[in-house]
Amino acid sequence: MSRGGRTDEVTMLGLISACANRGALDPAKRVHFYVKNHGLYKVFSVGNALIDMFAKCGGLADACKVFEEMPRKNIRKWTSMIMGFAMHGDGKSALALFDRMKAQKGIKPKQVTFVSLLYACSHAGLVK
Repeated sequence: MSRGGRTDEVTMLGLISACANRGALDPAKRVHFYVKNHGLYKVFSVGNALIDMFAKCGGLADACKVFEEMPRKNIRKWTSMIMGFAMHGDGKSALALFDRMKAQKGIKPKQVTFVSLLYACSHAGLVK
């Protein structure tokens, strides 16, 4: 990823964004490998971006894996994963994840969480 120096989280966020915008799954996996091996998982914004990147690249299973591997989950991570399910029309998984989220202490949904959930349900035809 870098020549002669360590890549920081700002650079990684740029790479993650580029992969997400291109929908490039193979480079996304290489970026993820680098993040895992260089301790950047600890940076909350990098974890959120990885979930979003994989969802946008068609790697929903990879997004789920990143989400589950994260030791601490804030509302942004939960919402990012719900939005990932929404992008793929998986309303049932989005609802199940929302139920899991509600069971967590200290995690309260925000407006964007509900918008993501509505998006997921509408794409999956879950009107009720």
